[in-house]
Order: sequence, then C-alpha cells, then structure tokens
Amino acid sequence: MVVRISNRLNRSVRSFSCQAIGLIRAVLIFLMLPLIFSVFLTISTKQAIAASTHKHALIIGNQNYKHLSDLKNPVNDAKLMNVTLKQLGFTTTLLANVTNRKMQDQVGRFADSLRSRIKHDEQSVLLFFYAGHGIQNSRGSILLPTEYNPEKPVPYSYLALQDVFEELIPVKVQHKIFIIDACREDDNIANSDRIQASSEYKIPVGSLLAFSTGPNTVAQDGLNRHSPYVESLATEMREPGADIMTIFQRTRQRVYKLTQGRQLPTETNQMLGEFYFIPGQYTAKAIDFTQADKAHWDRIKDSHSPIDYTDYLMLFPNGLQAQVARTRLAYYRVESPQSKSKRLAKSTLGVQLLQRTQPGTQNVKIVVGQVDPKSVLSGKVFRHDIILQINYRNLPSDISFDPNRYLDDQFQMNKRLHLLIKRGNSTTSVTYHVTG
Repeated sequence: MVVRISNRLNRSVRSFSCQAIGLIRAVLIFLMLPLIFSVFLTISTKQAIAASTHKHALIIGNQNYKHLSDLKNPVNDAKLMNVTLKQLGFTTTLLANVTNRKMQDQVGRFADSLRSRIKHDEQSVLLFFYAGHGIQNSRGSILLPTEYNPEKPVPYSYLALQDVFEELIPVKVQHKIFIIDACREDDNIANSDRIQASSEYKIPVGSLLAFSTGPNTVAQDGLNRHSPYVESLATEMREPGADIMTIFQRTRQRVYKLTQGRQLPTETNQMLGEFYFIPGQYTAKAIDFTQADKAHWDRIKDSHSPIDYTDYLMLFPNGLQAQVARTRLAYYRVESPQSKSKRLAKSTLGVQLLQRTQPGTQNVKIVVGQVDPKSVLSGKVFRHDIILQINYRNLPSDISFDPNRYLDDQFQMNKRLHLLIKRGNSTTSVTYHVTG
C-alpha cells in the first residue's frame, strides 16, 4: 500500500515538474516573440525587396587603344563585374573595346530601355560600370573610347561622366550606382598644357558615385588578371547582409593595403535609402588577405630582386611565405657584382636606363639613355624620359640600385610593364604586356 502511494506521489511530482517547465518555456517564447518577429520581418522584408527589385547594369571595359598605351585588365574586370552582377540578380549589358559612338549610343539605349520598362519602381536599381583609360578636364571625369587620339583632340570625342548622369537622371529608379575604375589625372596624356580638372559633379539624387582612386591620381591596372579595385569590390559585393556603404568601405581598406597606400578609392553618396546586393543578417569579420598573399607570392617567387621581397614583407609581414622572403632578401642584398653583370647581359628589352645624380644632392634619377629601334618599348619611351615607377613601384634613390636589371626582372616575372614617366613638364604612363 505504501509503495503504491509513493509511486503515485512520484508521478504527480514528475507531472507537475513537466507542466512547470512547459509553462516557463511558453512564457519565455512569448516574451521573445517580438524580437523573433522583428528579426524575421527584417530579413523577410530585405528578401522581398530583393526579389521584387528591377536590377539593370551597363558594363564597359576598354583596353585596346589605337593612340594610347594598351591596358591589360579592363575587359577581364568588366567580365568579372558582369558575372558577379548576374549572380546578384542583375540584367546586364556588357561592352568591350568600344568606340565613342557606340559608348554614347549604348548609354542612350540603356536609359531609353529603363524609362520604357520602369515607370516608377521604388525598389529598382541601375548600375553603370566603366574600366579603362580616364582623365579629368574642365568637364570633370572623362571616359576614353578606343579611338581617342590625344594628339588630335576633337570636342566631344569621349564620354563625359556628367553626360552619363544627365542621360540617366530621368530614369525613375530608387538607386543609381556609378562605378569608375580609371585614372583621374589632369588632361596631360598628350603632353599638352595641363587643364585644371573639375571636382564638382551634379550627381543625381538617390545616387552613389564610386571612383577606384582619388582626384589627380593613377588607378592601378593590376599585375594579375584583375585590377586590385575590381577584385576587391567583387569579393565584398558577395557578402550577405552588407549594406552598400560597408561594401565600399571594406573595398577601400583592401585596395589601400594591396597597393601599399598608393591608391585610395573614394565615394560620393547621395542615396536616400539602404541598399543590399545580398539581403540577410550581416556578420562583421576581419578582411581575409590569404588569396592576395598567395597571388602576390606566385608572381614574385622566381624574382632575383630584393625590392620584390621588401614589398612582399611590407604587404604581408606575417604572410604565408614571410620567412622565405626574409631569407631571399638577405641573400640577394649581398649577391656578387659578377652575377649581376651576367644577368644584365640577358636583357631582351633593348632599353638602357641611366642613373643621374642631381647636382649638389644625393638624389638619383633614372633616365632613359637609349632605346633600340627593335625594342618592344620603341615609340613608347624616349631618350631623356625620367622613369618614376616600374609596375607601380617607386624606384629607390640609391646609387647601388640597378634599374636595368630591375626592369628586366619585372618584365620576365609579370610578362608586362607599366611605367610612370616624366616627360618634359608632364607625367604620362606607358603599358606593354605579352598577349596570349
């Protein structure tokens, strides 16, 4: 009898405990409902907006120029942007190596197409992207078509960014995004007198204007398949839940580091609302430079030049190959003069660089002495040109530095050269790369 009563009491206690736990759970769930609903509503709203948004992009990449030095990566950059935007739900139009007439026509057609399709969509977005040669003059930023001739400039023989704005202002979309990966130097590309560049833009309301570099500076084409700007931007655009300003801020961090502070992207924001390429819950995390580390090392791993290993260690002091870089840096700094002379004899570029010490100073200039008529740089560089940079690197003002060897090393490693040159009172750039 006692045992039966005990069992009943135990069952009663267990039953009461289960009911109490269930009641506590119910109360907790009830109290958390507003928070759960808020998070669900935020994510659902972003996803609904993304699903209903009309997204359209016009993408242009110019690299094969008739009268300017060719570039290596703008078409690759345009293709990467095209693939990325398609994955993000955009309807895209991709143009490669186009003339001024086609650039002007396509901008007009793009605007007309959007005006006819989108009467007034609060959640729609248009995006304009350009990669290629660019300059600045009194009309602001100028996007150069493939036939642009700086020696024979014709009025309106280019696409002014302000004209793009004016074409797209009447399009009734909520967000307008303009991304320009091009140099922003003053108009001295033809060694003409400098024209003061305009820094004022009448940006359409609801727009964001992003430049890959700051005013009066050069945007790097990149030594791999893509420019550092486009590669960084495409990576950040795929980050779920990141708003557009976070994307460009993190892109700026990446580019500034990867170019060792030589290039700082800028933006002007007049957007009236938030925009997400991928809606969702954003989780902030440190920027991962592992892939950039590997790509940089792959490019310099066969180099015999100390400056390449110095650059690597400045970029990645704790990099995957930092110890190897330090060992090679110590070795090549004490390499014998005989081995240097032997390597110099193998140069195939046909350009002789001279070191000239400025009178009364210890500063050394690197000056072009001779250019073989059969050189790949013939007609691109000339005697008395002063070389300021080779492949985006400033040259040491040190008499022990061997510029001929360094020029040869950079060409052999990268299969391309980008030279920043001072010619007379102006500065210009020269690019040569091996095709195929």
